[in-house]
Amino acid sequence: MTTRPDVLCLPPCPWDDGAHRTAQLMTRYARTSRVYWLEEAVFHHGDAELEICPTGVGPMRVTPLMPMGTAPHEVHALTRRLLDALLRSCDVQQLVLWYATPAALPVTRQLDADLVVYDTLDAAHPSLDLLEKELLGRADVVFTTASRRGLHPASHVFPSSVDARHFARARWHRTEPEDQRCLPGKRLGYCGVVDERVDLELVAELARLAPDWQLVMVGPLALDEASLPRAPNLHWLGDRPYDALPDYLSGWDVAMLPLRSGEGSTVPALLASGRPVVATRTPEVADPYGRLDLVKMADGALGLLAAAEALSREGDALSRLRRGDAFLAATSFDSTWQRMSQVLDDALERRHATAARAA
Repeated sequence: MTTRPDVLCLPPCPWDDGAHRTAQLMTRYARTSRVYWLEEAVFHHGDAELEICPTGVGPMRVTPLMPMGTAPHEVHALTRRLLDALLRSCDVQQLVLWYATPAALPVTRQLDADLVVYDTLDAAHPSLDLLEKELLGRADVVFTTASRRGLHPASHVFPSSVDARHFARARWHRTEPEDQRCLPGKRLGYCGVVDERVDLELVAELARLAPDWQLVMVGPLALDEASLPRAPNLHWLGDRPYDALPDYLSGWDVAMLPLRSGEGSTVPALLASGRPVVATRTPEVADPYGRLDLVKMADGALGLLAAAEALSREGDALSRLRRGDAFLAATSFDSTWQRMSQVLDDALERRHATAARAA
């Protein structure tokens, strides 16, 4: 088994926010090397220090603890010094910086890395545009989706992966959570972060056009709650534990992705659950999911509703399930990591060869 350089991972969210892509990949990387997972700073009544805790599956969670009242620019400066000290004390000889967000660049740009990796499935928030441009200028390898392959000369396309076994429980486990079990009639469900990528106007129109459908929205809210449309058949259930998500999906007749933009990172989970899926025509969902007829693409609320109605009456669900399972088998986290590993090894070999020629 190949031993690779140690990794400092700059994730898009905390370790505890579910079994997301970055955590899945870093768990696999940690089988051969040390992985340090950098959390956001936490304020406490004490000096600046790093709290290091094992995750139980390989990576070490590193949390900067900052004195109460520390200004943002001071947090960055202190974190930089603490990270430098950590890498020295742990005798890190070779380092990979693995970015899943450009937001971490201000505390890591001083680090000398053997390889810089940027794993990005969706466009950065506009506030991070400048940091993303800087990161792309530093990156040796970029992992992304088909619609963003032009980001970098060394871009490699890797769609979202999923713990298929976990979500497949929705196919046979029919014990729904109480807050969904009480909803009468057909269910059309969304699972994911509720942020600016979700088309709230379309959701409101869909609820108006489909009074016989219950629209179930599951996921953390990243918008002002007052901006959410309201209707008797529209249910904002909020964030739910990762372990409970298959129970919610099991009660849906059809899953939906009513997106303005975005790559639809939940599509593999929906496919694994066995739910038929309808989605608006964002480029990232259209390719590969629409192109492979894994997701029915539609325009507007009327289009989504018509597609949902058709899928709820489909007569050949087995064919759809087989297509979805074949796609997931080729894009599992194990398969994705195996192919990513080869890309990393090749990039490291090129870097070392270039350094040897320059010596």
